[in-house]
Amino acid sequence: MNVTRKEPENNMRRIWQASYARGIRLSNAGCQLPYLHALPGKEVFHQRALHVNQLNGYFESYAIDFGTSTGYVIALRVSTDRTRGAIVIRRDLLLPWPDHEIEWGYDPQDLLPKDRVKEYGKLVKSRLQTVLDERRLLSRGRPVDGLLCGRAWTPIPTTCPRDRPAMAEIILVEDSGVSARSSVQLTIRGSVRRTCFEGRVRKAA
Repeated sequence: MNVTRKEPENNMRRIWQASYARGIRLSNAGCQLPYLHALPGKEVFHQRALHVNQLNGYFESYAIDFGTSTGYVIALRVSTDRTRGAIVIRRDLLLPWPDHEIEWGYDPQDLLPKDRVKEYGKLVKSRLQTVLDERRLLSRGRPVDGLLCGRAWTPIPTTCPRDRPAMAEIILVEDSGVSARSSVQLTIRGSVRRTCFEGRVRKAA
């Protein structure tokens, strides 16, 4: 009998236990809580399940105009604050032009201009592809830098200016349903300089 009584009592204590998350809800409802930042659980509350950011500076992200198709090479950093880590289950790239269904999972060397492959160094051999394609665990404190690569069998519209970057948005969704997004600046580049993939195709022909 004592055991059955203690169980609901313990549940009731947990329901009314003070926490930062409950304090935030009360504060948003208009309650004045001068001790809000002293409540337990603040650090966990502010842990984000997923972060995604475009790598800027030396590493450009490309939309490569192949004439009848378009290659995408996007330099990203993906990370998590969550103690148990995160698993990415979906990614979407919102583009400024319509009707581009991208096939992901391409090798960076098959899309990057041949003269840029070495310059991207460790990003070419990053584990980002396994994190995104094979749903490998993303661990807290271990951000992953790499290249997200894909190809759409649709050309960039001729009305799109080639002399300035195009703005897109990357969205990642992890297994609890939480999403993260980042703007992406795409340098539009023609395929005048051959890629490794094009070189292999020409040799085979």
